[in-house]
Amino acid sequence: MRLLLDWGMVTAVFNICYFLVMDLGSSFHSALPGWRRSIAGLAIVALACKLALAWCTAGTNDMRTWEADLQVITAEGGSAVYKEFVPIYESGMVTHTQVFNHPPMMISVLRVWGWLADQTGVPFRFWLRATSSLADLGTLALLYLAASRGVWRIGGPALCVLAASPVAIFVSGFHGNTDPILTFLIVGSAFLIEGGDHVAGSGLLLGLAMEIKIVPLLLVPAILLMLPSYRQRVIWCASAACTALLPAVPYWLVARGMLKNIFGYGSDAGVWGFSYLHGALHLPHPYGFNLALKWVMLGSIVAVAVWYSLRPYPVNLFHRWGTTMFLLLGAAPGFGIQYLAWLSPWPAAIGLRAMVLYHATSGLFVAVVYTLWSGGIPWDYANAYRTSWYGWMHVPHLMAWVTIVATTLVFLFTGSLFARQPSESMQRLAFRAIR
Repeated sequence: MRLLLDWGMVTAVFNICYFLVMDLGSSFHSALPGWRRSIAGLAIVALACKLALAWCTAGTNDMRTWEADLQVITAEGGSAVYKEFVPIYESGMVTHTQVFNHPPMMISVLRVWGWLADQTGVPFRFWLRATSSLADLGTLALLYLAASRGVWRIGGPALCVLAASPVAIFVSGFHGNTDPILTFLIVGSAFLIEGGDHVAGSGLLLGLAMEIKIVPLLLVPAILLMLPSYRQRVIWCASAACTALLPAVPYWLVARGMLKNIFGYGSDAGVWGFSYLHGALHLPHPYGFNLALKWVMLGSIVAVAVWYSLRPYPVNLFHRWGTTMFLLLGAAPGFGIQYLAWLSPWPAAIGLRAMVLYHATSGLFVAVVYTLWSGGIPWDYANAYRTSWYGWMHVPHLMAWVTIVATTLVFLFTGSLFARQPSESMQRLAFRAIR
């Protein structure tokens, strides 16, 4: 049963990639004529930088956590990571333990990366980061396709910024986590529904994204309120449930531990945004403040989804989900530096200036943090437990955070990429709903 589900997931991802490559090849010579070579050249250089980092460096301590997870899975089976704390080793000694807070499909993905490492002799850490690097390339290809078809109004310069993004280079090539894969699947879900009115396909992709990390669950209100009929909402939810829930079937005996690990995980609080400012000002009740901030964030995400659905003119899904992702990270009480990869493509919804400002400030912040954790330049092993950012390092931190908050406000008060016109795919969906 587990092997059948694993094969189904691999087949689905392969078909998605095949569809993407075929469409990209058919549209590459006709779209954005003045920017094709620049986008392709920057993408190739960025990919080479990422693969070089993946090959030459050890990454952050997240890489050692993944390797420890794989050791437990290989020795004791996939269910073991939900039953016990996973020991993390440093220099042959257990330094701490950590829960496996990822959905069950990641167990299968880890096995695939482990198999590749065993068959090729190339380290596990390379395969994980190479996959994230290719996911960045896929995200860029999706935005190029959307721009070439007129689905989303994105210019060549904005695509050049995304292709050369320092955030993507540092997180995908060096850090060692699955956030770029998550972003690719979310953008793919939006593209399928707005670029080809594939309601079921969009649900399948977002369900897959939920099997990377649970974060895409917060995007569900926006799409359900955008779809024009109950039938389309049911189809989308059923499709998303297939890919989000089926990989969990083999692990139903440890369902309690699995749900506790996934939904009970909290990122580092007090180091980012509002949570940091609360502590820096020495205000009382930090736990209560962070808990309240979490609920305000969740309530705001739902409120924004409702607000967009009530606007007198349509707003496309790329814009809606961009608003949600920026609101999420701008208001989040917890933070991980790799989360900045979640936001890489979305500023394209509101223009080149937003793209440049976000990638410049966040790229600087990421570079400062990795240099701190690595103990200087050149980077090799960046241990997040070495220290958190402090002193002058809060300048790039606050620059990045203020940019995210400001971009969220711009998202809220600007129109969609198509100004006030829905895409042709969304018009067809609406027509089917009333026919």
